[in-house]
Amino acid sequence: MVPIGLQSKRALLRYLSRLPPLPERTPLFVTDTLIPLKQDAVKDLFRKLKRRANIPRLKPHLLRHTFATRYLENGGDIYSLQQILGHTSLEMVKRYVHLIPSKLAVNFHSYSPLDNLMKR
Repeated sequence: MVPIGLQSKRALLRYLSRLPPLPERTPLFVTDTLIPLKQDAVKDLFRKLKRRANIPRLKPHLLRHTFATRYLENGGDIYSLQQILGHTSLEMVKRYVHLIPSKLAVNFHSYSPLDNLMKR
């Protein structure tokens, strides 16, 4: 199970509304002829997006990495992130934490138990 935000949910529902009813167990992403999308097709899609958007580095794994970093920057915890990313250990997830130390210091007051207790 993968949690998604409201904007992603809307985009996914728009995509699904354009597809005919699919048999159960059909992969989510399919071609125009309803054949499951293969890895090469995804690579081609990213190459085209990269060229069209003029983004020098655009790869699926980079989007995953960016998501993980932003998730932590926005207050997500590493244990939830571990589950979302499907990592079996925290070691892989800890790689993202070192990327945001300044953000953690800036947002610390939002998470400080004492500061939050004093707000009451």
